[in-house]
Amino acid sequence: MIFLDFDRTLFDTDAFNLLILAQPLLAPHAERVHAFPPGSPERQAVWRELVVLMQQGQVTFSADQVASFLYPDVKAFFKRHQSDIVVVTFGARIMQEFKINAALPSCRDIVYVEAGTKGEAIARWLQGVVPEGVFVDDRLVELDATHTVCPNLRIFEMRRDGKPGSGTYPVVHSLSELERVMLK
Repeated sequence: MIFLDFDRTLFDTDAFNLLILAQPLLAPHAERVHAFPPGSPERQAVWRELVVLMQQGQVTFSADQVASFLYPDVKAFFKRHQSDIVVVTFGARIMQEFKINAALPSCRDIVYVEAGTKGEAIARWLQGVVPEGVFVDDRLVELDATHTVCPNLRIFEMRRDGKPGSGTYPVVHSLSELERVMLK
C-alpha cells in the first residue's frame, strides 16, 4: 500500500489557497483565514464557509483549474500505482472532497481525517491488517503518529518546498524520487 498525504504532497495547496483568497467576493474571508493558525477549528470553519460559497456557485473553479495544482509528477505516478494508492487527507472534509474530486476524479481510496491523526485513521482503515508499504507526508506530527500506530509502514517525509527535512525520516522531494526509493 502507498499512503499519500494530499496537501503539499500531491497538491500545491498554498498556491491554490492564494487563488481562492484572491477572488474579490472572498476578500473579507481572506483576513479571517490568516487570523487563525493552520489546522485550527476556527480556520477550518472559515474554509467551510468558503466551500459553501463555491457550492452555491458564487465562486467557481473548473475541475481543470483545480487539477492544475497537482504537482507535475502526480498523474504519471497514479497511472503506474493507482491500485496501491490510498490518499490520506486532513482538514474540513467538504473542502478536501472538493479538491480531491476535482483534481483526482479516478481516486477510489481516500481516508478523510477531521479529528485525530492520520496514523489513527490509517490504522482504522487497515482494520488490524499488518500493512506493508509506505506513508508519505510533509508534517512531522503525522509521520510520528503513523509510525507509532503502523510501525511496519516505511515512513517518508515529503519536502516539495525545498526545506530540509526533520532528520527523523528519509526525505523525498517528488513522487519520482519516492518511486526510485521504493524500488530499492
